[in-house]
Amino acid sequence: MTKIRFETDQHGTLSWVEGAPAGAVVGVNIAEPAFDAGPGPDAYGAAAFRQKMPLENTRMRLCGAPAIAGDWRINAVPFFEPASGRFNGYRGILRRPNVAEVAHIPESDMHDAENIQQLLHELRTPLGAIIGFSEIIEQQLFGPVTEEYRTIAGNILHDAQCLLSGFDDLSTAAKIETGTYVTEIGSTDCDWLSLRLAERLRELSNVLQVTLNLERAHPVRPFALDNNLAERLFSRLLSAVIIGCAPGEILDGRFRTEPGLNAVNRFVLTLPKKLIDMDESELFGSGPLDDSHDAPLLGLGFSLRLVRSLARNVGGDLRFYNQALIVSLPAVHDGLTGLKDEEG
Repeated sequence: MTKIRFETDQHGTLSWVEGAPAGAVVGVNIAEPAFDAGPGPDAYGAAAFRQKMPLENTRMRLCGAPAIAGDWRINAVPFFEPASGRFNGYRGILRRPNVAEVAHIPESDMHDAENIQQLLHELRTPLGAIIGFSEIIEQQLFGPVTEEYRTIAGNILHDAQCLLSGFDDLSTAAKIETGTYVTEIGSTDCDWLSLRLAERLRELSNVLQVTLNLERAHPVRPFALDNNLAERLFSRLLSAVIIGCAPGEILDGRFRTEPGLNAVNRFVLTLPKKLIDMDESELFGSGPLDDSHDAPLLGLGFSLRLVRSLARNVGGDLRFYNQALIVSLPAVHDGLTGLKDEEG
């Protein structure tokens, strides 16, 4: 059983299903997040329901018979009474997640994810010491050091920081998998974000001789997420794709707002020649593109799956469409519905 069609009432309770025994699914509510081991969507799916937003690949859990128990994804839209405009509920499908959407950590149980968190915590301690001593040597804090040793220390420092970044990504993936990843409420201005990304990725772009071209439509609403998460999400995405570029390539990314009562910000990123012929399963399932010094520690596929999980954790998504990667994230609501995009 891989697909279930459904309809809910105005309270979010499934009132009709097709493709599964009605008694096993009817009565499940998609308006309230899953609690403990019970059925339901994730917190952001429930939040999207309250705002009457479309549900796009939202995480959902069903319980009961083996045929339906486990993880699902919701794709559904609200429907309204034609005459009065009264909200009547949602119509859509539940489907099993595909390979590209499988969690980063094997789905054995929560205990495995907790063990990974503990292991990463223990690994950070000696790694922190390595970083500290490398900085002491490189910066000659305890006295003069030959250029040769300073170069070696600099290389060790770079590799250790890459490892630490990889540990952070694994830790985030484990937290998302266990439902313990917490995001701060906030907003992020697109101009500020573009400048931060250009600054953060300048060294990598220069080393690989790649031009990063970030554009935006006008006006673009702020993202409805805090600065740290927005910067982390987009920097992970862009750095992973920059490494897939050949020297001299131009990487184009464009921000725009799709207006309406529930506005969404979209970021469309063109793919470099090395990646353009891949399909979605290849992109999201790939390992390292190469063994270069700056290649992602855990591979392109892991980086993209992490970005996708971060986006979905705040009610957004990352999709591959028409030879481009498209990030969708909630925009700050400003009460306007007639907003038009113009090139900025």
